[in-house]
Amino acid sequence: MYLTACFILLADVLFTADCSPENGTVELKLELKTSTRSSLNPRFLSLTVDASLASEPKYVAFLGSQKLMTLTRGLSPAYLRFGGTKSDFLLFDPSKNRSQEENIFWDVQTNKAGNLCDQTLPPDVEHTLRSHWPSQERLILKETFWNKYRNTTITKSTVDLLYRFANCSGLHLIFGLNALLRKGNEWSSSNAKLLIDYCYFKKYNLSWELGNEPNSFRKKSGIYVNGYQLGKDFVSLHDLLSKYPSYKNSGLFGPDTGQPKTKSQNLLRSFLQTGGQTINSVTWHHYYINGRTATIEDFISSNVLDTLAPEIQTVLQVC
Repeated sequence: MYLTACFILLADVLFTADCSPENGTVELKLELKTSTRSSLNPRFLSLTVDASLASEPKYVAFLGSQKLMTLTRGLSPAYLRFGGTKSDFLLFDPSKNRSQEENIFWDVQTNKAGNLCDQTLPPDVEHTLRSHWPSQERLILKETFWNKYRNTTITKSTVDLLYRFANCSGLHLIFGLNALLRKGNEWSSSNAKLLIDYCYFKKYNLSWELGNEPNSFRKKSGIYVNGYQLGKDFVSLHDLLSKYPSYKNSGLFGPDTGQPKTKSQNLLRSFLQTGGQTINSVTWHHYYINGRTATIEDFISSNVLDTLAPEIQTVLQVC
């Protein structure tokens, strides 16, 4: 005995299936029983290029890889955040010369016709960078382990490579600015202005952050910034961006606090009092696992994945 139709109700979605055996196929029709409960940003599920890549700016040339851009394009649309701990130790110098690797990359692009997005990092340069990377990785891990970070200077080429990678991959770049540049107790915007001036000159369409995990500034740098002052710093950044026609309505995200424990909750709460009106979205970090002790099983554990939900509720209560 065969039924002519099958009905399945799952999570308020009705599936109607033609189950007749004549043609050996099943045709499914999907009908939503209720209106949309909520919607997500088209760029939901995004990614970060950690600013530690620029600890030695020549390695940013990795982003010139055509293979890497092709793979990343499959993740679009999405945001590409350039940030992390090292973003608070980066200085922009528009007059500094490019690295040798960056020079080779841009010289190749200049000598080739066609779309800039179709060009790629020369194989010999990529091979050299790959062979040198393990030693650079050890230096990055050493900084992280000891919580002692040195300032690094990035150039116009660093910014160009980042933006080219994001733009050619169909991603929207969010650039994390250095919040530890202080003048007394206040954020000093002079270096950020140099960067924003350059991006404006290049007609780059991007969004901004200021600082990474301010709840741990003292541990990483010996500088303490409370949430109330950080909010005022965001107001200063917002006022600066408002002076540029291209950036007066650009995205501004923050404060990028760590796990929403008591200290981070208090910082976020006081930040919102002074800077809440300047940002497009509240940002904070959730760590599912400890990277030093994680196992393969942790990455597919439903219990581990479920730890995000209660922390979202905690942040929403603060907001």
